[in-house]
Formats: sequence, C-alpha cells, structure tokens
Amino acid sequence: MISATAVTFVTLHLLEAAVLTPKIVGHKVGLSESAALFAVVAGGKLLGFVGILLAVPLAATIAVLLRHAVRYYEKSNFFGVEDDALVSVSPAMALVMPDEKPVGTRARSPDEDEK
Repeated sequence: MISATAVTFVTLHLLEAAVLTPKIVGHKVGLSESAALFAVVAGGKLLGFVGILLAVPLAATIAVLLRHAVRYYEKSNFFGVEDDALVSVSPAMALVMPDEKPVGTRARSPDEDEK
C-alpha cells in the first residue's frame, strides 16, 4: 500500500513539474511549454538555483525583444516590398497555379487582376 502511494505521488509530482507548470507559466509569459521548460533547465545548469528563478523571466524578456526586432525588420526598407518576391512561373508551377501564365512571365499581383 505504501509503495502504491509513493508511486502515485512521484508520478503526479513529475507530471505536474514536467507538463503542467511549464504550460501554465509559459502561457502566462508568452512562451511555449517547451521553451519555458528549456529555460528552467538551462538556467539551472548555468547558474544553479538562481538560474532557475531567473530563467523564465529572462527567456520571456528575450522573446519579447526578438518579436519587436522582427516586427521592426519587417517594416524596414531592408525587408523590401512584396514586388521583390515576384518570380517567374515555370510550367510545373503553372500546373498547380491555374491563374498564372507559364515561362517568362512574372506572378501577377491582385492589382493587375482588377485591370
């Protein structure tokens, strides 16, 4: 009876520690479950107990900064405009894109369809 109780306790504790806590904490700070778990493990390995305490807030801060950097990049001139993404349509591509003309033509933009 004691062994069954111990096994149940250990199983529930591991489930809570490995699945439930990262899911709740990660969701609250904008990280995926795996990112929160990885942050805690990496923080623990690098800085011990202090790393465990600082891992999730630090990972969330880095994630927010990366999101802002990506948005800034997407709005910059260096990212370019949609016209830069136009490619010539090969006959094979024309088979799966029936609205496009094959070979030597570029993909049409929605503005051109209205004309």
